Amino acid sequence: MTSSLCQQAQSIKKNIRENVMLRADGFNGAIMGLMERAGQDPVILYDTDKVLKLLVEDSDMSYEEAEEFFRFNILAAWVGEDTPAFFRKASLEELDEMEVSK
Repeated sequence: MTSSLCQQAQSIKKNIRENVMLRADGFNGAIMGLMERAGQDPVILYDTDKVLKLLVEDSDMSYEEAEEFFRFNILAAWVGEDTPAFFRKASLEELDEMEVSK
């Protein structure tokens, strides 16, 4: 894992600003748009697959290492209500399997 990626993860955790949608630094190419939910401000929505691709391309990580880095340093970086959201495509069958495994 490169120090640049660690810096990006730290930046996500420290990048809390009032009235500004938070961005995951270095992943603008993975932005899909906005995610909106009832009663909450919109947040930036990222494509998880594109984030993983960027991590692999911009570092010496394997895909598996990029997934682990993403899960622990980006996805788990809760920085308040404006924390960006991450999208991963799943079929109805995959969702059903996830429900069963809970």
